[in-house]
Amino acid sequence: MGEAPTWSPGASGWLCSGADAKFKVEIGWRLSSALAASLQAAWQQPSADDSAPLSPDTGLAEASKFDLLMNVELDVTLRFGGRDILLKDILELGAGSVLELDREITDPADLLLDGKLIARGEVVVVDGNFGLRVTEVMAMPQVST
Repeated sequence: MGEAPTWSPGASGWLCSGADAKFKVEIGWRLSSALAASLQAAWQQPSADDSAPLSPDTGLAEASKFDLLMNVELDVTLRFGGRDILLKDILELGAGSVLELDREITDPADLLLDGKLIARGEVVVVDGNFGLRVTEVMAMPQVST
């Protein structure tokens, strides 16, 4: 256990074991802004051999720290617009009702991850399904504790 850093962290977080774990583990971490920016830049820059699978003899120590997370599925939402509406108006909705949103048809749609805006773009149709052609990726917000 060391003393808490005196600098403002660029990123921070904590991990802990489950309530029914045999041994209780709690780990808190804080990264300086410079280290957080370096890790983010390294993560966004493709390596020379991203497609090569890990072999048992290379070990996890040589693998990117982010490789363990790359196959985690995340649920994203495409938002065309929104509107505040009274409950009585919602109850009056039925087949054929039209609900006008707060955006023009030419305005970009939002791509949300866990309710947070991560990108914007043009709505497209891909093989009969809606899609998003990304035109803007949002800057990563600074994480604070």
